[in-house]
Amino acid sequence: MPQWSSSPPDRSGPRPLPIIRTPIAKPIVATILSDAMMGCPTHFWGGRTTPCEAPDCEACNAGSPTRWHGYLVIFSEQQRTSAILEIPDAAAEQLTLLAYSLPTLRGAKIKVTRSKATRNARVLIELQAPTIEQKNLPRAADLQTLLALIWKLPTTALVAATDAQKAITLRIDEEIMRKRNGKPLPSDVEHVQR
Repeated sequence: MPQWSSSPPDRSGPRPLPIIRTPIAKPIVATILSDAMMGCPTHFWGGRTTPCEAPDCEACNAGSPTRWHGYLVIFSEQQRTSAILEIPDAAAEQLTLLAYSLPTLRGAKIKVTRSKATRNARVLIELQAPTIEQKNLPRAADLQTLLALIWKLPTTALVAATDAQKAITLRIDEEIMRKRNGKPLPSDVEHVQR
């Protein structure tokens, strides 16, 4: 017997987003929802892109080459949906250079195309500074959590990586806050050497 209800079930936790790659024929034009690009070394293994899990990595042990990929959560105005955009290493370097003067990528418009109409042609990126107030943008999904779910990674590793990132960010913020007129305070020397 069906279990009828007047509303869908509560879905706690992140909802999966598709990973999209730059198509051959038409560009991807979207608004970036992530604050920054995040990436890792990957393998094309078992018919799909997977993260490198060195030093105990099955793909590495089989001789599969690694390639770094960056990821962004984007919102496509054309399709009215969010997705994860996969960016190859050379295009990620280009994005980093284009975004150098921006405090955040969130709200920036991105256009991603291929240099030729072939599957492995170079990916080109155009970036336009944010014009939409961040408060008017959809909330960005937690990219690390989404990729961990897609790649079937243990969430304990994800928590440890996130905690380590927070610790590094806090240490850098403390160092910046402790500067006075561009000169370090006497305690800065001790702080940095720890």
